[in-house]
Parts: sequence; structure tokens; C-alpha cells
Amino acid sequence: MARGRGESRRLWLAAKQMQDLPETDANIESQTLAAGDAAEAGLASYRPISPLSLVAVIMAVASPLALITPLLLFVPVVALVCAGLGLREIRASGEAMLGRTLAYVALAVAGAMLTAGPAWWISRDAVLAARGRAFAEAWVERLAQGDQVGAHHLHLRPQDRAGPMASLQDHYAEQPELRREMREFFEQPAVMRLAAAAVEGKADLVGVRVVSGERGVVVLDYAILPAVGKDDALADDYRQDVVHVAVGRVDEEDIRGHWRVLWVKPVER
Repeated sequence: MARGRGESRRLWLAAKQMQDLPETDANIESQTLAAGDAAEAGLASYRPISPLSLVAVIMAVASPLALITPLLLFVPVVALVCAGLGLREIRASGEAMLGRTLAYVALAVAGAMLTAGPAWWISRDAVLAARGRAFAEAWVERLAQGDQVGAHHLHLRPQDRAGPMASLQDHYAEQPELRREMREFFEQPAVMRLAAAAVEGKADLVGVRVVSGERGVVVLDYAILPAVGKDDALADDYRQDVVHVAVGRVDEEDIRGHWRVLWVKPVER
């Protein structure tokens, strides 16, 4: 009896498996069709990102380079143009493209850098001009006092200068090469002319300009006055000679760092 029941169960399970097989294939086919429909729906809902918006963001990230030099001012300008074109591209696509937020971010960053760049250059050059002028005036004052050693010492690089507690006279006395360089420096015609005018109180500062904000170079124009005072009616051309004095910041990273006299040249007429 038990054996008959076991055989019946075996046959029933086999029949059940035969019935389930087509049903399983149908399920697999329906699942495959459903996955295909989902993939097609995903492709239909895909929205590409505007390439111009991506370019705008990249250029906006690079926009702070405009703070370094005016030559890089084109970077935020390109970012603004690409952002504007990106927004137009998105509108033309009927909002089928993404990137509107990216374009707005690029507009904000590039606009800020486009404004901050010129403001930074102007403030930097103003500080450089003031510090360069103060240094040059101190140097000319040494010329007026006849202090050739002190004046030449400000022409040296900081690493070649005497220590703060050392005597300049002893420093030069111990180094014949320095004395030779000082003699050659004061034998330059422009330096001789300016030194003589400074001693007589006839060196008049008439111009200050920053020629390289990145390198911290300032050029000062000194007019050499003749014997006639500049208030005299006969002194139509009292500024007969002009001497350029270039001073530079030694440490380009620190606007308050050491300065030195770079060169002294007459104005070419």
C-alpha cells in the first residue's frame, strides 16, 4: 500500500513539473520583455548635459588666474560667453538638455573674478607705487647726504648685504670686490648726475609708475633742476634732464619684503 502511494506521488510531481515548464518559459519571456521596455523607457528619459555649460564651469574654475596678470583676463570672459551660449542651447533644446545650474554657477564665479581682477591689480599697483616711492626717496636721501656706501648697499641683493648689527664701513673695507662695484656704480653718468643734483637739492621727483606688478618693479622719474629756481620766470625748461630710477621688490611673494635699486638710466632724448 505504501509503495503504491509513493509511486502515485512520483507521477504527480512529474506531471506538475511538465505543467510548470511552459509557464516558467512564459514568465522568463515576459520578464525579458519588461526589462527591454524599462531600458527603452530609461533611454527615452535620458537628458544629456550641455557641452557649453561644462566648458563654462571649467573656465570659471580657472577664472582666479585673472588675479595674477591682466593677460589672463580672457579666462572669465570665455566662461561668461560659454555660460550664456549654454543657457541658449538648453532653451533651444526644449529643456531636453541638462546644465542650467552649471551655467548659472559659471556666470556667478566668472562675473566675480572679472570684477575682482581689475580691482586687485589697481590696489596692488597702488601699494607697490607707495612702497617703491618710499624706498627710492630713502635712497636719494642717502645720495643727498653723500653716503655712497649706504646708497650702494641698497643696490645689493639682500643676501649680499651686511647684517643688521654689522658696520657698513667695515663690511665694505673687508671686501675689495664690493668697493670696486661701488666705484663702478657711481661712475655711471646717470648716477653721477642724480647724486650731484641730490646734494644740491635739485633732484625733483616728477613721476612714479609700476612697470611690472607681477615682479614688483617701480620706475621713478627724477628731474634734474638747473641753477635757476623753478619759480623763476626765466626757467621755462627748468627740467633739463630726467633720470629714471628703477626699484624692485626682491621677494615677489611678499609686497612688504626687501627692495633694492635695480638700475639708474637717463631719459633718451
